[in-house]
Amino acid sequence: MSEVLSKKRVAVYIDAENLTPAHASAILDRANRFGRLTLARCCGNAAAQAAWAEALAEHAVVPVLTPSVVNQKNATDFALTIDIVAQANRGRFDVLVLASSDGDFQLLALHLRELGISCHAVCEAKAKDILRRTFETVHVLGQPDSSPSFAGFREAAL
Repeated sequence: MSEVLSKKRVAVYIDAENLTPAHASAILDRANRFGRLTLARCCGNAAAQAAWAEALAEHAVVPVLTPSVVNQKNATDFALTIDIVAQANRGRFDVLVLASSDGDFQLLALHLRELGISCHAVCEAKAKDILRRTFETVHVLGQPDSSPSFAGFREAAL
């Protein structure tokens, strides 16, 4: 088997409504550290997708539009979660890199970890502590890497 095919398959999902396209390169660079990028998607409403359009084209990331008919507060979070779980259940990736500063993805990370999928987050400094405690590693954009800490994992799981 070639070295490329033996690497872990990585899925990166970007919350377009939560991060700016200025972070696209840093997010994808981080994802590439975990293996071979096989899925790259960016979810958000029409306004967010328009803002991300150039970065998505430059980095070959698939836009996933959250339709305006479901213009609810967490519609993009639901769309991200549904797509991630669907792809995980199809066995499409071994590692998830979720780019969002939103703390609503705790149960998603716990579920994927139960399936044996490694979960990593890329976020801004404003990210909620629950996100930092639930993912195996958390990379804060614009800051140097730090060691992961699972001190709060049990609390996060409960």
